[in-house]
Amino acid sequence: MSNGGGPSISSQNTDPFWALRGGGGRTWGVVTSVTVLAFKYPPIVTFYLSGGAPFGNESYWEAVKHFHAFLLNLNDSGGNMYYWLLPDLKDAQLGHVSAMIASGGFGNVSSKATIDRLMGPFVKELEAITGLPFNYTSTLSRKASTMYTATNDRPDEVGRHDA
Repeated sequence: MSNGGGPSISSQNTDPFWALRGGGGRTWGVVTSVTVLAFKYPPIVTFYLSGGAPFGNESYWEAVKHFHAFLLNLNDSGGNMYYWLLPDLKDAQLGHVSAMIASGGFGNVSSKATIDRLMGPFVKELEAITGLPFNYTSTLSRKASTMYTATNDRPDEVGRHDA
């Protein structure tokens, strides 16, 4: 605080110790809130892919084989993905099917079209193998934090005392 009672801002003593040490003996600052932006927020393109084959159809396992072969290309292109293989799924809308679901993203990519060009042919190949359409969507988020908030039901509770 300055002599007038308001906050005092200075560019001297930028080291946190000296900034909090204050103006001399027995005077210390108290930190009540800190915001640190260590890195620029990167853009991210996320995608969702789902599809499958009729239950018991061998084309499902051919699609799974093709899917696993594509993972190297995905990784080499800077992507990551979670996926689920459900060879015996009983669904009210779909019936008895063999399904695959994938959700992933490409960090520090600012062009949705770039990712769609990579994923598009792969999706078409899966459709050709199974004979059924696959659902593919992609989304560009200018900040990874925006994507995280949009795709998670609850806020991150790490570090919260009341969680």
